[in-house]
Amino acid sequence: MQHKGIMLIVFLECFISGHGEADPMRLRAFRCSGRSCNPPVGNLATGRTPITLTTCGQNSTELYCSYPDQSLLHPASHGCGQPRCTKCNANQPDNSHLPADMTDDFFANPVSWWQSAQGVHREEIRLDFETEFYLTHVIAVFKSPRPAAMVLERSQDYGQTWRPYKYFSVNCTATFGLQDDLTEEGSMCTSRYSDAVPCTRGEVIYRALTPSNKIEDPYSPEAQDLLKLTNLRLLLLKRQECPCRGLGLVEKPQRFAHYAIYDLIIRGSCFCNGHAEECELANRTGEVENVVSS
Repeated sequence: MQHKGIMLIVFLECFISGHGEADPMRLRAFRCSGRSCNPPVGNLATGRTPITLTTCGQNSTELYCSYPDQSLLHPASHGCGQPRCTKCNANQPDNSHLPADMTDDFFANPVSWWQSAQGVHREEIRLDFETEFYLTHVIAVFKSPRPAAMVLERSQDYGQTWRPYKYFSVNCTATFGLQDDLTEEGSMCTSRYSDAVPCTRGEVIYRALTPSNKIEDPYSPEAQDLLKLTNLRLLLLKRQECPCRGLGLVEKPQRFAHYAIYDLIIRGSCFCNGHAEECELANRTGEVENVVSS
């Protein structure tokens, strides 16, 4: 036993550098010896900028209106509050609402958001990853009312082909010809996250693994087909108005005609086939803290 203990000490000392610090890569490999390792789940959107079709004020200054964040209203207030109208310009930092504002630190920047151009009916938000990842869930926090119709899709071949994860609609049958999962468990469509209320900070949530989607082996072909992705996109297909009827909405309805998102959170992990508990950035140039890497 003493001999084995000495051998273990010698073995561990091989990982120690001349400065007295362990080699992180070799220690991680040692910890994974004889067992399957899984990298921790993180926010895949961190450090990555989504690609959108439009941005408010991209070509020139635009005027727009919106209802205030309910969390900022006085506790005694009722209804939606008075709409606020202002301007956006993508080239002016104080008036810009860029795609990167969806994926910044939502604790440090709780009221930053991306906003589409005025009057668009269809918008697309896409995140491209540099390699394969495993998805666990997606959360989108809207500043505008949530879409009346939306599709969440993934690609497993770097954007060449796309397949749906979930359809979202106020009326699944009328919009997509699908049953609502509120009445038929396991359906590809749900109305759960398509109500216009709340008019701001309404959430859309997708969970890759649900009670109807049980997977015991995360490395099985079935699991990889469901969870693995190289790209993710949201298709915003139909806007809807806030049911509030403030004076501003009556006079300037066109200025409410946009999509806006506070936060886009994409939880998942890098894909290592069980061989490592952490992934290294392929290129550390411009590295962002806490980015989930390849």
